[in-house]
Amino acid sequence: MRLLAFLIRASGWSLLPSSVAGILSGVGTVAVIALIRAGLADFGRDSTALAWRYVFICGAVLVSGVISQLLLVRFSQRAILGLRLDLGRQILAAPLSDIETIGPARLTALLADDVNVLANCLMVLPGLFINLAIIVTCFAYMWWLSGATFFYVVTFMVFGIVSYQLPSVYAWKQFGKARLQQDILFVHFRGLTEGVKDLKLHTSKRDAFLKRSLEATAAKYRERSVAGLNIYSIASSWGQLLFFLLIAFLLFLLPRLRNMNYEVVSGYVLVALYLMAPLGTLLAMLPVFGRASVAFANVEKLGLSLRPERTKAVVTRKTNGAWREIKLENVSHTYYREGEEAPFRIGPVNLSFVPGEIVFLIGGNGSGKTTFAKVLTSLYPPESGRISVNGEPVTNDNRETYRNHFAAVFSDSYLFDNLNGIGLDVDEETVNRYLKEFSIGNKVHVRNGALSTIALSQGQRKRLALLISCLEDREFYIFDEWAADQDPVFKKVFYTEVLPELKSRGKTALVITHDERYFEVADRLIKMEFGQIRSDLYRSTGPGPVVPSVPGSNGTHSSTMTA
Repeated sequence: MRLLAFLIRASGWSLLPSSVAGILSGVGTVAVIALIRAGLADFGRDSTALAWRYVFICGAVLVSGVISQLLLVRFSQRAILGLRLDLGRQILAAPLSDIETIGPARLTALLADDVNVLANCLMVLPGLFINLAIIVTCFAYMWWLSGATFFYVVTFMVFGIVSYQLPSVYAWKQFGKARLQQDILFVHFRGLTEGVKDLKLHTSKRDAFLKRSLEATAAKYRERSVAGLNIYSIASSWGQLLFFLLIAFLLFLLPRLRNMNYEVVSGYVLVALYLMAPLGTLLAMLPVFGRASVAFANVEKLGLSLRPERTKAVVTRKTNGAWREIKLENVSHTYYREGEEAPFRIGPVNLSFVPGEIVFLIGGNGSGKTTFAKVLTSLYPPESGRISVNGEPVTNDNRETYRNHFAAVFSDSYLFDNLNGIGLDVDEETVNRYLKEFSIGNKVHVRNGALSTIALSQGQRKRLALLISCLEDREFYIFDEWAADQDPVFKKVFYTEVLPELKSRGKTALVITHDERYFEVADRLIKMEFGQIRSDLYRSTGPGPVVPSVPGSNGTHSSTMTA
């Protein structure tokens, strides 16, 4: 029922005309049955007028049925388009921490499989409404023929529906269990595609992965799916048998219970025989709706788990660039890391950033550097403390605007195949020249705002991501271990040319790095350990390096250090 309610909500008023056309088709079909019964009763007599009525009603049934099908197909496609767009907006509007908690495997399964299951359900929806209209109209016709006989028939059909629904409930449970196995299966598919090199190099690992992970989960998924489909197959056969039992009831048993004339019996038998087709179609649709109910439950569950950020939309892409200071005051954030029971805590952090400085963030693996960068950009809103720009606190009302100060290349950043959002004023010739300077111009070029390919090595992808981030022309840049995938030549270019160029343009750059050789490039060097800022050191004069050996107190800067 929740699924049908969703479909009706998605349709708006477009479902009304298609439903009316379907009902007219159903009424016309029953009228055809009535004319057939009348023709049998008047067999051998002049029935020209009856024949013309028969032709007219058949034409009306054809036209109304086609109109209903066309309208419902249009409605179903609009509803599934709306669902896909709503899911996309919902994911983009949710906090990053929620999306990371759900995980890419579940999101992929929902977007790739659940939405397609709902699409298949919507494709059979036109037939559902038309056949329902035919069934309801046939029931009305049977009641018109004989109300008392209709009572017996309805009682018999209620028994049939109950006996059909009881095993169907179990089938739905099996589909739900199969869907859970599918989530695990998508995790294994991701491991298969992303870990294919390791699996090819290690025979025993590959065999264990195939047998214990992929094959075992796929077998469980198949077992649950087959169990559900088998139940539906048995129930469908039972439903067809019920029709023959109904006809036997009308012909042999009911006349002994009460007096019935030939016209009533023949009318009921004709209707029962005709109902076999639409009811058989509905029975065949039930597995589709069973899977769709499970898919829709997953969509609803995702909607409940994705809390909207309640941030206001940004009208313009660029900010005004007039910021003078970004300040973090007692900012903290807690999150759970995979494989650990205890939460990991960042902060409290007290730092400030000003335009035109190069800041290096160092620390051991797992010290919280990337998490701090996400807190700084407000991808992870602070749980306590505050972030302010020029003294104005960052809140839900201006969080989107605040984020637009930043351009970031994270270690796991996704590389899109176009320059969408950067603007139509990008000089493609200049971009292609930069691509050549980054030694990737022979593999990728820009044409009509699109990249010719993103099938590059990891280092080349990072160079392309760096170039695109510079094209965004933001005020604050974050580079998360960007140089880790670069050869010595481009590593030097990044530290000695790109970063100074950004500084000369008044940009601020936060660089997460382990490259001690280039510490002298930094104006400040911040060290993190276990989520805490252990030192924040300045270099105020001279070309020498910042020496991170003297810890500064959290919340204040240590004395300046020179070479």
